[in-house]
Amino acid sequence: MVAPRGRLVRRIDAWNDRTREEYSQRCMARANEIAAEAPQLEAWPEPAIAAGPALLGFIAARMAEELGGVEAYSEERMRQSAWLADLLALE
Repeated sequence: MVAPRGRLVRRIDAWNDRTREEYSQRCMARANEIAAEAPQLEAWPEPAIAAGPALLGFIAARMAEELGGVEAYSEERMRQSAWLADLLALE
């Protein structure tokens, strides 16, 4: 989901170590994919799983923004939202 603000209304039990790891892996792979397509992004640090899901998602989105502007940032965040919805079996 992409929204300027939100409120948690229930606990999502599907968010656990396995889904955290999977989401982190997807974000890290995406950041590496973006970097491979654009050598000018070499100033970005190579993402590592230890950075955690929030930072990995942010890095991938910022890299996309650097290449394609604000719209690319939004598209990357929407991609990440879809991953989370899928991993957490959200509607």
